[in-house]
Amino acid sequence: MVNTLSIQERYSTTHGFIYSGCIASGGQINAARGQFFSGTIDLIAKSEEKAASAVGTMGAAPTNRVFNTVGNMRAIALGSLTGAKVDSLTTTIAREGAAANFALGDPGAIGVTLGTFTVSGQVKIYFSDYSAYDLYKSEAAIRTSYQVTDKSGNSYIVELPEIVLGKVTRERGGPNQPVMATFEWMADPHPTLGWTMGINRFPAA
Repeated sequence: MVNTLSIQERYSTTHGFIYSGCIASGGQINAARGQFFSGTIDLIAKSEEKAASAVGTMGAAPTNRVFNTVGNMRAIALGSLTGAKVDSLTTTIAREGAAANFALGDPGAIGVTLGTFTVSGQVKIYFSDYSAYDLYKSEAAIRTSYQVTDKSGNSYIVELPEIVLGKVTRERGGPNQPVMATFEWMADPHPTLGWTMGINRFPAA
């Protein structure tokens, strides 16, 4: 199922734009030590129109605190790497080949090519043993997930049922510097579950 959005951009009470028929074509979720969780969303819009006044009712900005990678990080699992210490995890989501379709005489898009959903990323860990390296060499499929929980107890669990570790880069910073290993990875659709990535929300108990 693909949902489209209408997005407003307001500069003042008399100046702004509205973007209709927007679909998400990609984005990122970033978790790194010492930083807040962050994310980006790429959008494809049917059209851009001037909006001298606000269209519809605009809700108030959210007041929830931003997730941090210490107090809000509840769990992280990298397959059989139960003891892995993760420095950062980047998840890149894309619709490969997604594009707006235009025709002669139509200022706005007449349709959209949805593309193929793909997920890839990087994980950076402290290189303390050969566990991750062995999974990389064997091209083993591993299940990956992490959970973040806000101050009210609401949780999100991001789950990738099958990823394969790809290219590895080891960083050797010198004396008194830890050795780090960064693995590129690609997610595959799970052969029995039939999906590639899930974002699950659980309300506070």
